[in-house]
Amino acid sequence: MGLENFASYWGYLLENVVFTTLAVPAFANARLINDQGEFVRIRSLFLSRPFTDQLLPANMFIPNKVLQPILSELIDRG
Repeated sequence: MGLENFASYWGYLLENVVFTTLAVPAFANARLINDQGEFVRIRSLFLSRPFTDQLLPANMFIPNKVLQPILSELIDRG
């Protein structure tokens, strides 16, 4: 786990994402909070990632600054 870049097969690059395990599908839109209590990342994807010698279910958290420019459109259009 830690900060990584994520290149999707559908054509975009996200920088400084955080992958965590154990992944729980019911935790859609979970947030990561820093030690000052600030919202810093939101869960974006549930996927499998290689950890050690096996693929494990993982959560991908993207920086909240990626969300901010499109938030009003998401609220308006879903």
